[in-house]
Amino acid sequence: MKQAGVTITYAGVDITQWMYVQMVKRDVGTNHVNTMQKVGISDGQMLQYMSRDVKTIVVTGIVMNDNLVPLRRSLAAAIDADEPQQLIFGDEPDKYYLAIVDSQPTFTEGFRSGTISISFICPDGGIAHSVATQTA
Repeated sequence: MKQAGVTITYAGVDITQWMYVQMVKRDVGTNHVNTMQKVGISDGQMLQYMSRDVKTIVVTGIVMNDNLVPLRRSLAAAIDADEPQQLIFGDEPDKYYLAIVDSQPTFTEGFRSGTISISFICPDGGIAHSVATQTA
């Protein structure tokens, strides 16, 4: 089932061994949360501070197999984590996101095929970290 050229690795496991990736939704930048305050009777408001919210990355794909049950169970085991893990995309192999699965992934089964959608949440705002580490 391996798809040429498209890889997504989570916690050191290539999850694209179980799915053909159709779409990856990675928004531009991070979600900014601006805290404003009204000052006196002036027009508008004053910016108090800006913070970056969590980032969500959604991976959607299809699976095809004569027996979907073991495939579904293997993929579920691969993405099950209690804390954020490295999420690496093949188009940016030198970067990773610290991510954890958010909510329950959807899996719609048909005859010998299915559609899956996995939402990953990046608690640190979706900062792309470098895979290469240096020690000074």
